[in-house]
Amino acid sequence: MIIRIFSLIITIYLGVHFFHEFSIFIGIDSPSWSEKRNLLLLSFLFLASLYLFCRLMIRQVAHKYKNILMQLEQKNHRIISTKYNYYVLDKELIRECGYHPIMFRFLNQKDMDEIQRQKFKGEHNEQYY
Repeated sequence: MIIRIFSLIITIYLGVHFFHEFSIFIGIDSPSWSEKRNLLLLSFLFLASLYLFCRLMIRQVAHKYKNILMQLEQKNHRIISTKYNYYVLDKELIRECGYHPIMFRFLNQKDMDEIQRQKFKGEHNEQYY
């Protein structure tokens, strides 16, 4: 949580400075190299911090929907299946549970693998121990 807030503050700070430098850059008839360098550096930093903030928010959303998918998988073990060495979701079963399949688009294969390991954890222990 602290990282997201800190990332948002840095993104806003760099965005304000970027647009300030950009307004100065537009107002100058023939900008020198130092003004161009400042604008390029600020634009790079602003875009990098914006990318970081977006990635953090996407991971938060993915974590939320991973928990929802884990609950759905516990109710119906056919929601996640394997096809050509990749995990795929059964869209019809997800719709029957009242969710839309596009909600789970931010989940990656690592998240699906973790859900599958949680699902088979109990069965594996009972079977071999």
